[in-house]
Amino acid sequence: MSAQDGKLRVVYVAGANHCGSTLLAILLDAHPRMVSIGEMGPAARWASGAYECSCGEPIVECPFFLEIARSMESRGVVLDPADMRLRLTSERGRLRNRALVYSLGSSVLDAARESLTDVILRNPRAFPALRERTEVFIEAALEVSGADVFVDTTKVAARIPFLEGCPRIDLCVVHLVRDPRAQVFSALRRPRNKKASEHASSMLRRDMRFERRLKHGTKIRSMVLRL
Repeated sequence: MSAQDGKLRVVYVAGANHCGSTLLAILLDAHPRMVSIGEMGPAARWASGAYECSCGEPIVECPFFLEIARSMESRGVVLDPADMRLRLTSERGRLRNRALVYSLGSSVLDAARESLTDVILRNPRAFPALRERTEVFIEAALEVSGADVFVDTTKVAARIPFLEGCPRIDLCVVHLVRDPRAQVFSALRRPRNKKASEHASSMLRRDMRFERRLKHGTKIRSMVLRL
């Protein structure tokens, strides 16, 4: 299902690592008019196809994803549930990943990079195959689930101008901000992490910079949710 104007209604959840997006995706997916697969795969651990869906089946045997694959195939797009190819980043594209997503080691360089990539990613002519694939996947997921709204919790900020530049997508952004104390707690739980406070500080600076971008750098609808 789609919006009355024919566009695909998408809520994009952005935020730092371990911000609570998985829990939010589960809660929103429980709503009968919303559907979410969490982050748009593939993650590295999906490559073997052994990764389990939330239904308990291996991702390559999940009835929901197999039905999406059939729906996409009827639209001329082939989907492998173990290798969805729906992200801007890639396991084999480390240079592109650093250019689009990862920190350059300087807040000044990161801000300059974001200004440039925002312009590029908003251009509908950039990444045309990925835009079509993304729109067809979302359309199929809405059709199979019977929902009205698709929730994408990939989190990275660069995906926002990309989705904004997709002609068929009606976008709304939720910026999920986690309490820095909780960030420190999560960081301390990871083995051999002796820089929990530095990690939390970095995530806070990223959230503040991203919040400024939403307020002043885009016209899309957005809200901030603090945990």
